[in-house]
Amino acid sequence: MKSGIKKISILEQKEVIDASVLAPIAIILKVPTEAIQYLDDDSAIRIIANTFSQQEESPSTTAQAIHYPPTFNPFDKMVELYERIIEQQQQTIDKLEQLIHKR
Repeated sequence: MKSGIKKISILEQKEVIDASVLAPIAIILKVPTEAIQYLDDDSAIRIIANTFSQQEESPSTTAQAIHYPPTFNPFDKMVELYERIIEQQQQTIDKLEQLIHKR
C-alpha cells in the first residue's frame, strides 16, 4: 500500500505523464484517457464550486450539494400518474362488468 501511495505522489509531481502510464490509470478510473490528459485544475475547481455551496441556514458548516430543479413539471407527472391509475381502474371495472353480464 505504501508503494502505491509513493507512486501516486511521484505521478502528482510530474508535469507530463507518459501515455503508457496514463492508459492503465484511465482504465482503472473508468474514464477516457483524454479526460485525464486535458484535465485542468481551474475547471475542476469551477465544477466543484458550482456543484457545492455553503448554506448558512443549515446547522452544519460543511458544503452541501445543490439540488437542481427538475427539467419537467412535477405536477404534470402527477396528473399523468393519476390518469394512468384511473384508466387501469376503468379497465378493471369493464372486465368485471363483462364477467357479471356473462353469468
